[in-house]
Amino acid sequence: MARTGLRGHNPALEWIAAGAGFLVLAFFLVLLGREAMDSRREAAPAIALRVVAIEPAAAGFILTVEAHNASQATAAAVAIEARSGDESAELMFDYVPGRGKRRGGLMFAADPRAAGVELKVLGFQSP
Repeated sequence: MARTGLRGHNPALEWIAAGAGFLVLAFFLVLLGREAMDSRREAAPAIALRVVAIEPAAAGFILTVEAHNASQATAAAVAIEARSGDESAELMFDYVPGRGKRRGGLMFAADPRAAGVELKVLGFQSP
């Protein structure tokens, strides 16, 4: 029985496997490099707020808010303020990931639908 591997000849299947492994490695290196370059361009989170629901509760009304981060950059300690008439309430999200969403509730004594709601991001930290 002849052993081609000992004489320096590599079977075709071995070359095919090595080529496939190289292509997979090159693909992931390019993908990682591209992600690294994209994350440097978007340095600040882009947080948009919207009202999801207003529901009656025992202590008044719960205003459910959704924060959507359109950027790839992560935001930590995101402070949000909601105003309705002469009332205001604040909410803090510990973490809003890049391209992610978070929901939370704010309490109001009066129905916020009557006076309208104004939402504002007060600030955030870079993790």
